[in-house]
Amino acid sequence: MKSQETIAMKFRPTWGYIDGIREFCGQFCTTAASDSAFTERVQVVVQELLENAVKYSNERRVADVEFELSLAENRNDFTITTTNHGSAEMAEILQAEIAMMATMEPQQAYTFALCRAVRSGQVATRLGIARMRCDGQVELSVTTTNDGRILVQARGSR
Repeated sequence: MKSQETIAMKFRPTWGYIDGIREFCGQFCTTAASDSAFTERVQVVVQELLENAVKYSNERRVADVEFELSLAENRNDFTITTTNHGSAEMAEILQAEIAMMATMEPQQAYTFALCRAVRSGQVATRLGIARMRCDGQVELSVTTTNDGRILVQARGSR
């Protein structure tokens, strides 16, 4: 991305911030791109990424979650990144889930994840990754930084 507009913030892993950040990002996209379908897609991805970052953060950290939304100069391409302190095990689970979901078409991945969630009966359904691919129409990646943080990135186009 050559020139871009970016929102960046750092905050405690707190559920109460998610709705406000999602709404703020929606206003940012509406102002920058004037496309309601695009704004809704970005908001889906923001919601899911932030929920995962808060859910899997080390709660003892004061400002653990970092969030960034960047719109490219063309207003068509976007990148959303979350970074948090989580366990190595969680990073491996995310990497495996993203890799598996990438082998399927987005709708197929969502249907698979939904059926798996219903069959498992567990609280941790891992639907968010499939929802981001299907409804958010993004490609996802996860890496672990040198200081042990988990960085999840979503890239999409209008």
